[in-house]
Amino acid sequence: MEEVGLRPRISEDSLVYDFVRTCYENSDTRKIAVFFIINLSFMFVELVYGYLSNSLGLISDSFHMLFDCMALFIGLCASYIAKMKADKHYTYGFGRVETLSGLFNGIFLVFIAFNIFCESIERIFEP
Repeated sequence: MEEVGLRPRISEDSLVYDFVRTCYENSDTRKIAVFFIINLSFMFVELVYGYLSNSLGLISDSFHMLFDCMALFIGLCASYIAKMKADKHYTYGFGRVETLSGLFNGIFLVFIAFNIFCESIERIFEP
């Protein structure tokens, strides 16, 4: 028996299907999803070719693209959550999730920029 105020349980299959359907139906989300897939595929190509050719530059760029893919995926998830309908617990809805995802992506980019800065200082002293 379901208690009042609890959300019904959603299976993982229907959640993934709903996520993909929402990404396909909305043009702005679809553009992000297409760019995510293209970026992810090029990341794997760079990683494999960097490993085969023993190129540290290609391997490090593939990890840079992985961080880009993570930011895009966070944006996709936030876009999906923001489109959820309001209920009695969240009367405003979930529109603020997009703003919070922008905050987390900004923090993530500052972290990446700091790591790149530290790596560049290290390379200046030891080329």
